[in-house]
Amino acid sequence: LKLAYQQAVIAASSLLGYWKLNETVGATQAVDYGPYGFTLGGVPPTFGATALKSTDPATSATFNGTDDELHIVTGGTQNPSELWGNTELTVMGVIKMSAVPGTASAQVIGNIESAGGTMSWSLWVPGGGGTGQTRLTFRVVSGATYTLNNLPDITDNVAHHIVATFKASDTIEFWIDGVRVGTLATGAGAIIDAPNNFRIGATSDDARFLPGSLS
Repeated sequence: LKLAYQQAVIAASSLLGYWKLNETVGATQAVDYGPYGFTLGGVPPTFGATALKSTDPATSATFNGTDDELHIVTGGTQNPSELWGNTELTVMGVIKMSAVPGTASAQVIGNIESAGGTMSWSLWVPGGGGTGQTRLTFRVVSGATYTLNNLPDITDNVAHHIVATFKASDTIEFWIDGVRVGTLATGAGAIIDAPNNFRIGATSDDARFLPGSLS
């Protein structure tokens, strides 16, 4: 199953990046497939952490929720145009949330200028505790703002496979462990840009840090 899944992902002609995050620390975090690698932002996550799935022995990267993050860079830019301007987007991975974010939200992955600035697209956990405040949220800005929230709580210290999809003039859908848990109708329009702000584990203003592991 693991091999079939990996082959299906890397066979996609529209694949922009497939990062296992299973390398040792270095100057950059190389991409497994696709053209884009990562620089190690202010403080890199801890690489070589325990594998998140028993079916995949590859190690993971653990983000401490305080200052760890990854920046994408290619040709001197932190936000290649392929990551926005599209009418379709799919983001997937394995995540294990080790704690509930504090008063601020925690970004898993996205292209957002800051917590209150321009947003292109983002997958995050609102944080702050309380009902609905530890649930995944997926937002895409494409002519209008589409927000799929109140998704299942994954701050349970258990690894989950997540998939978020966006298709203009169709739907946003979200899947957790192979089960569709949310859907929202969308209108026309390509995803807008928030220049040079693509991050994993935080937002570009060095905030909203993720407490958990990714692979």
